[in-house]
Amino acid sequence: MKLENDLIRLMLLQIEEDVDGNVNYEIESYCENKFPDYKVEQSVYHMKYLIDARFVQANSGYFRDITPIGRDFLNNVRNDGIWSDTKKVIKPLGTVALGIVSDIAASIVKKTFNLS
Repeated sequence: MKLENDLIRLMLLQIEEDVDGNVNYEIESYCENKFPDYKVEQSVYHMKYLIDARFVQANSGYFRDITPIGRDFLNNVRNDGIWSDTKKVIKPLGTVALGIVSDIAASIVKKTFNLS
């Protein structure tokens, strides 16, 4: 299954809104309830990817929180304008690693605030 960066961003934004680091959420039911515009299999696949990439803390079919690396990514892509500009840059590249997506977004943030 192809990864969709928009879904990854959406998932991290939703998880951030819902979690407090103390409650375990069952992956499949969370995905089914929180992402109705996507097939459950698709959102579960993306959640498992976020877990494997260590963006989300999880164990035994449950997740609990976003990890520091996941938060770094989310903070780089949080702003809608930055996200839109990031997607414009990566579109001609096709599929790229999340680290590259994050780096591009960070570079756009730095350029926006004259930090580079």
